[in-house]
Amino acid sequence: MAFLFICFASGSQAQDTLTIEDALAIALMQNYDLQLAANKLRMADHNRSLLNSNYLPVVSASAGTKYGDANSKMTLQNDMENEVKGAQSLGYNAAVAVNYLWFNGFARKALYKKQKAAYQMADLQLKDEINTTLMDVYQAYYQVANLSLQGEILQDAFEISKQRLRKLQYEYEYARTSKLEVLNARVDANNDSLNMVNVMTAYENAKHNLNYLLGESIGKKFEVDSEVEVDKMLDINEIRDKMLSNNYRLQQLGISKKMSELDLKISKSAWIPSVSSSASYSLNNTLYDELNAYKEQDYNGLNVGLNVNWNIFDGGTARIRMQNAKINMENQEIYRKQLLSGLETQLQNIWNNYRNQLAVIVSDRQNLAVNEENFMKTKEKYEAGLINSIFFRQAQLNWVNAKVKLLKAKFDAKISELQLRQLQGDLLGE
Repeated sequence: MAFLFICFASGSQAQDTLTIEDALAIALMQNYDLQLAANKLRMADHNRSLLNSNYLPVVSASAGTKYGDANSKMTLQNDMENEVKGAQSLGYNAAVAVNYLWFNGFARKALYKKQKAAYQMADLQLKDEINTTLMDVYQAYYQVANLSLQGEILQDAFEISKQRLRKLQYEYEYARTSKLEVLNARVDANNDSLNMVNVMTAYENAKHNLNYLLGESIGKKFEVDSEVEVDKMLDINEIRDKMLSNNYRLQQLGISKKMSELDLKISKSAWIPSVSSSASYSLNNTLYDELNAYKEQDYNGLNVGLNVNWNIFDGGTARIRMQNAKINMENQEIYRKQLLSGLETQLQNIWNNYRNQLAVIVSDRQNLAVNEENFMKTKEKYEAGLINSIFFRQAQLNWVNAKVKLLKAKFDAKISELQLRQLQGDLLGE
């Protein structure tokens, strides 16, 4: 197991380094969720076109032909019969028609505005999806970096345990230590080896997750930049102001409220008459055989019409739609208050985590310095035979845990910083 981890670490050194800037750029181009959101925006752009507004007339054309082969028999009052068999005819027709809706109670105007608002909504949804995806990439990237550094820490710990085991095995051969000491050292070395394998597995899985977010092949190999700098100068009041003005979900609620108002106007239009007009020009020609009284018949003409339609009573559906539209407008205000409360809660919670992690970093740095000094002195005493392996192992674990804990605090603080930037909607400005 140790061999596997060492091979893994050695192979990683030859891989290309993926910076956080590169990862974000790749995600913006290849992330699957962003591609879907971008396509929704394209569809919304098509829907807001004048071609989808009902403001343009509808023009249609038709043409056809028909063939007739009829038998007829007529009996007069004096019982004389007139019978014709196989009377054939061949006809052609063509027509062009134009229909236009002049007025439908302002529903068309409101619907056109709603389609434009839907485009604004799709645009905000894309920006919100970008914000969410960038946050996901940040978290996945720094998870890989964190596990990479943890692997180095655990590998160092494993090397120390191996050295201790070799030392005790040598001493046991010359009867200078007990079998129990050797077994304890072997158990500790095996545990350190297992810890490395577990971190290696988590590291590879974290890279798979990052590749997925980037739209890359899951097994693509890369290394990350493990350096992380935390901005310690953030101001909660500044973040709150930007959050209230830039937050994409708040902006989406504003568009939703506007769309609800337009839905109400569309519902009210059902009580107003609509006016439309139509015009058509048609050509008809029919040829008859010698059995018919007529040889040929032509007909062409222009038809123009004006239509007024007033839906006096529709069974109450228009009234129900209006009532529901008003309730939906009320819901938008409730959603707004709920979102504002939720954002303030998130801000306070993340801010507390951010400030706490900054304090933890300071404390953990001091703790690491103490544990490192304690381990070095304990190691000297252990090698001099002044203390047993139990004290040495405990000092070693304290030192390793202190390094891992400081590492975790740094990355947790960075994630909290990024979550604050996500709230104010400027992750791209990072």
